[in-house]
Amino acid sequence: MSSPHRIGHSAAFQSVSEDARLRLVFEDDGSTGYLYVLDHTDAAAQPIKDAVHLYNAVDSQLAECTVAFRWSGDGRRCVLFMDQVAVAFVDFDRRVAVSRSNFPATSAWTQQSRALWSEGVVEALEGH
Repeated sequence: MSSPHRIGHSAAFQSVSEDARLRLVFEDDGSTGYLYVLDHTDAAAQPIKDAVHLYNAVDSQLAECTVAFRWSGDGRRCVLFMDQVAVAFVDFDRRVAVSRSNFPATSAWTQQSRALWSEGVVEALEGH
């Protein structure tokens, strides 16, 4: 799925894994871009597992972009692209969510320090 987007304009785009319980939501609230990690496996639990900061609209180098999600074949990992540049990566099995901004420093999902961004995230789609 890819969608056109104007940075700093309110929008939300959802992408659902092959396993319909796993989802990612890109949101621009008009000032900040975030990626939310959702897992609906346990209906009684809070589905939002983590969130990573993507950009502040006032600091963004982009005015308009295309937002696209690319899931691994097993639907357990995903990279978020903005104008064909990887900006965030999520691995549901390892409980990893990371973005280029490396913010926030602590993961709500694991209660540990977040892994730092690596240019190798796209290759992570092909395996662990």
